[in-house]
Amino acid sequence: MAIEEVVVKPRLITGKEESGRIRKQGMIPAVVYGLKGESISVVVAPKTMNQIIKSDLGMNTVLLLKMEGTDQERHVMIRDITRHPVTSRLSHVDFLRIDLSKKVTATVQIELDGSPIGVKLGGLLTMVRHEIEVECLASDLPGRIHMDVSNLGIDEALRVSDLPSIPGVEYKLEAQRTIAVVHAPDAEAVEEEEEGDDVVEEVVADQD
Repeated sequence: MAIEEVVVKPRLITGKEESGRIRKQGMIPAVVYGLKGESISVVVAPKTMNQIIKSDLGMNTVLLLKMEGTDQERHVMIRDITRHPVTSRLSHVDFLRIDLSKKVTATVQIELDGSPIGVKLGGLLTMVRHEIEVECLASDLPGRIHMDVSNLGIDEALRVSDLPSIPGVEYKLEAQRTIAVVHAPDAEAVEEEEEGDDVVEEVVADQD
């Protein structure tokens, strides 16, 4: 497992005004918390964080935070990020402390591969679920979960039980829940989940 090292600086003053000053200096405020420890305010470089977020593992990358000028270091993962509502620039990061010997729960993106047989016959491919919650050691977290839909015919669906088996990774969702389905050309409605909380979206291009 490759662990990314990230150097942070302590942030002694907090508040909206101080956060604005930090951003004007080309840095962003962040906070480190978890494992029953106190929250610590820090400053981190946005360029470094953007590179990590855009990497293969993305938000599920295991990081080793190192406090500048000290020997303090801690394994963390990115818990949450905030972006500017207009510019979409990264403006804040939440880091969650992790224990590499204990399992974590994280959300992983699902990516569909291939062109379904049913679509070639005129059907419409819809993706019911774009991500799934998993539980595993942080070192086993996948960046994305790929699902081959090439053999999917009209009125056929792929479910959680059809997701690839990944050593050490447990899917935290019922096996019968739908991931993707190909509807007949004249279908008036897409499949609805029993709980009614799934967003159905047409897949018109490969996911990023």
